[in-house]
Amino acid sequence: HADALLFTEEKICRVLSGNHPRALVLLDVAVPQKLEAPEYDSPSSRKNQFVWAGVLEPHKGLEIALRAYAKAFGSLPDRPVFKVMGAGSGLDLARQLATSLGIADAVEFLGSVSQPRLWEEMRQSRGFVFTSVRDTCGSVNLEAMACRTPVVASNVGGIPEVVVPGETGLLVDLVLRPGTFDPIDPEGFSASLAAAINRVGMDPALQRTFGERGRARVEAHFS
Repeated sequence: HADALLFTEEKICRVLSGNHPRALVLLDVAVPQKLEAPEYDSPSSRKNQFVWAGVLEPHKGLEIALRAYAKAFGSLPDRPVFKVMGAGSGLDLARQLATSLGIADAVEFLGSVSQPRLWEEMRQSRGFVFTSVRDTCGSVNLEAMACRTPVVASNVGGIPEVVVPGETGLLVDLVLRPGTFDPIDPEGFSASLAAAINRVGMDPALQRTFGERGRARVEAHFS
């Protein structure tokens, strides 16, 4: 018999631990210490842009993010820039998709960037988009929150244990086909994600509120 059961997600702990007296959730994430510096605790002037960051592989959902961005802003003459940071085998496909969606001129593929560059882009953005379809918590969401940047993310894994919907950002429910990285209802998910991105992008007051609460949550629980 085990002396204790350790989990990285509250949801998994509830499902698997039964009534074990020492079932512990170890959400072993914290923001890098540099993000606790005063310069990251001050509001930055926001540019007309969103940021996505992660490896360019299927489980990170960049294709979903690009389709949602096109639905949210594709027809606007002053649409935000969508900055993609990261490298991976999906780069060429992502470029092709952006072209086919008619948003190639608004999407910047920046490749791998340093943490300070990522944080500065986050601070200047209207929102951070995180579309992973499989993740424990997505520590990069904490980095965005520390930078006072609203988060729009998929509601999977341990992400809702980090991002509080309606308080530090918006979460979009996602159900996958068994054994795949594909949503059961890709059009519905894309539309819901687009609506969430649009809601954050068009509301400066909401950006400030989510940003302030996100920073406060990081300081209280993840520093």
